[in-house]
Amino acid sequence: MLDFHLGGGWVSSASKSTTEVYRFDVKAIFLVLLITVLFSKGSLIVEGIEISNCTTIYAPGYYVLVNDIIDRTAGTCIKITSSDVVFDGAGHKIDGVGEGGLFNSPHGVEVSSTLTNITIKNLVITDWEIGIFANTSKVNIYNNTLINNSYGIYMYTWDTNVVGNNLSGNSRAGIQLYGSNNTIENNYFSGKENVGISVSGDNNLIGHNTGSCGYDQFSGFQCTGISAEGNYNVIIGNNVYSNFEGISVGLGANNSIVNNTVYNNQKGIEVNHGENNTISGNVLRSNTDWGIRLYQSSLNIIINNHIRLS
Repeated sequence: MLDFHLGGGWVSSASKSTTEVYRFDVKAIFLVLLITVLFSKGSLIVEGIEISNCTTIYAPGYYVLVNDIIDRTAGTCIKITSSDVVFDGAGHKIDGVGEGGLFNSPHGVEVSSTLTNITIKNLVITDWEIGIFANTSKVNIYNNTLINNSYGIYMYTWDTNVVGNNLSGNSRAGIQLYGSNNTIENNYFSGKENVGISVSGDNNLIGHNTGSCGYDQFSGFQCTGISAEGNYNVIIGNNVYSNFEGISVGLGANNSIVNNTVYNNQKGIEVNHGENNTISGNVLRSNTDWGIRLYQSSLNIIINNHIRLS
């Protein structure tokens, strides 16, 4: 005998000698089946709202770019005007016109002000004045590739994460960020850029980034790998090489420059108009002019750095 009571009930099964009674919850079984469908080889399959052309995202949700957008001639391509948005490029390209944007392709992706909880990831953005622009808080910029823009990422922001991006040939800066309490981590910059990563503000973490801004002593092109202005910033574990200046910290106090590897630059680490900064545990080698320089700075701590000529 087999009796069912749906909605969280009983199943009883009778045999010649025994009766077995099983308790089950239909909702729980449905949840297990749903999770099984959603997960494939350990990865959650998310179906997003499809985007195939330049547009404005004006409602919360998960949005996915489904094709490349090439040679967009004017204006901003993707404008986000709602909080709680994930925009996933899925490896597709948003392309403007002309190297460095030529000022007629302002922003590849723009996040409007006063928003929060925005994620932009997995995009390739090329040939814009600014690849990704934001003027708001709590933005996550993950795993994007930004090439041949004037600025790869340009933000006025706080409580934001800029992580795992690849920046190449963005003529003015790979990352230009103004604000506090941000994390800029595990990014890679290359090609000719005036500065690889530039941060102005307080309590920012600039960690484990790698790159060269394309310094060429023969052509006269000068550039800085990582630049920070402000107070209580932590610059840690970066690998910075072949720049005119490796790491520059200025106009601030109580910054920590620790455990970085800085090599093959014209100048290694410089603190300019700063005080109470700590420079510790860095490896500096083959920097032509100097390993560490303090200019009009006081009360700084320099300890346990390894400096050699080659």
